Amino acid sequence: MRLGLLFVGLLAQASLGAADYYEIEGHFSSVHYALVTSGPGNLHSNKQAVDLLSQKLSASLQADLSNFYVNNFEIHGIEAGVPTVVFHGFLTTTSSLPRQQIIDQITESGDVKLYYLAQIGSLPPLPPLNDDDTPTNFTCFNGGILLPNNTCVCPAFVSGKQCETISCLHSGILDKNRCTCPPGAYALNCEPRGCLPGVQANLDTSRQSFILVVNLRSTMAYDLHLLIGQVPTWISDINSAAPNLLDNFIVTTYLQYKNTYYMKSEIFSTSAQLLEYLNGLVISAGDADQPTIAAINSAQS
Repeated sequence: MRLGLLFVGLLAQASLGAADYYEIEGHFSSVHYALVTSGPGNLHSNKQAVDLLSQKLSASLQADLSNFYVNNFEIHGIEAGVPTVVFHGFLTTTSSLPRQQIIDQITESGDVKLYYLAQIGSLPPLPPLNDDDTPTNFTCFNGGILLPNNTCVCPAFVSGKQCETISCLHSGILDKNRCTCPPGAYALNCEPRGCLPGVQANLDTSRQSFILVVNLRSTMAYDLHLLIGQVPTWISDINSAAPNLLDNFIVTTYLQYKNTYYMKSEIFSTSAQLLEYLNGLVISAGDADQPTIAAINSAQS
């Protein structure tokens, strides 16, 4: 589950020369989960998180960085019990540094994990946000429904301001946001399981999605290279055999490393957008055990 907090961090533009623009997504260990989960009214904490991140990138790229802003923060790994703050933003470099060199300089100290870095033609419009504004992207966890007044309506067996507390019945034990149930209790919250009504409608397969699930662990670097080369052929073959079958393209990327957890799904309308995204993915160290089943489930949900 993810929490979005829109906020902007700026570094003064220091060069009038040629510039390269990048879209960036990653995790900085000094920006903790508690710092950006205090609710929509706590702008001070959000500013503090942006300042920490801006200082880190400025120290990593030094004079090569002329501008950076955070578009939003997300919280990944809530349901896995590994809440991880992931930032998304845009940066401008004053010299034509190779992409890999930018990645190396930012991640050299080991406290930044990058998941995506792609060069773009220009920066998107700066999101407007005044000091007195309140971010409206307030998230309800665990299936909660957000109301217009920034309050959550929680489903059964879930409570809390943001539906963050899960209750387990029949002496079930909560473990990483999931209930471990005693023998004889099999439902999600160890409650009695009811019967579901029959499904009357037929499944429509006339339009389908092209789905990729990509692990960002460093051992997958060669596989990702091969994948990028093969995707155009696969899509061309599908279009030749069944024109108009593909409705969209879905990519789920994921990586778990020590106490960090990243999982994200993106949907594209064209294969060109898909390939552009794949070329921006960043491969790095990961644990031996990866949440592959969870990623497959996320891609299809």
